[in-house]
Amino acid sequence: MIQEIKKALTLFLEKKKIIFFLVLIELMFFTLILGVQFFTIPTIFESTSKIFEIVQNTYTGTDPSQLLTKGPEILQIDGIQKHYSTILTYTGINLISSLILFLIFQGLIWFLLHKTIHKVHVDINLFLIPAIYFFICLLLIFTLTPYIYQNEFLTINIMIGAIVIFTYLSSFFYAALCIKKTFLEMLLSPIKTPVLVLPFVSLILITLLLTLLLIGIFKMSEILGIAYFATIYLTSFQLSRIFLIYTMKKFQKD
Repeated sequence: MIQEIKKALTLFLEKKKIIFFLVLIELMFFTLILGVQFFTIPTIFESTSKIFEIVQNTYTGTDPSQLLTKGPEILQIDGIQKHYSTILTYTGINLISSLILFLIFQGLIWFLLHKTIHKVHVDINLFLIPAIYFFICLLLIFTLTPYIYQNEFLTINIMIGAIVIFTYLSSFFYAALCIKKTFLEMLLSPIKTPVLVLPFVSLILITLLLTLLLIGIFKMSEILGIAYFATIYLTSFQLSRIFLIYTMKKFQKD
């Protein structure tokens, strides 16, 4: 692992122009993702709040834990269907837009990094397999959250867990673009050959520390926080990706 870190640092320092270009792409990606959230989340929260208000007025005195059993009945209440449709529409816009942006921008970043290191063949799997991982994690969230919706802590942790799983699966896949495999082998490789588990866990801890530092800097100064995010934070992502690619190349040779 030390050898891969040295190789990653060497390439990182040699290809400053490419790294700068990738940071700009990453910054554009996060800006657009943030724009999607600002467009959809307030409307989703507003409609959710109105549904709760209507339900509470209709079922005054009812135990909240019993409301899930009244699902179809609740949808028949005047005004509910309109807000429910709004939630579904804007949630769909949020998820599909986020997925499309992820596939385009993250796929491009990983492809350019691979091309900097070695020749890489790209096909439809570059978009298809991460999309499958995305919907699997989405299914995980939608399957589990209805049973614990009253427990905020568990709900948030399930969402964070799904994000971590998706990040691991997609990172493994992108890092392994240099390895020629069949569609099924590529899809299952993060589970069958967990070579990146240790490096990935290490990078999660580093990213967590950098994120805590980002939050601390934002609290002191928003301008400094934005500057830190656009430079050190996003630059560290590129270094991490290079390290994962070299780790996968070593695994391929072994």
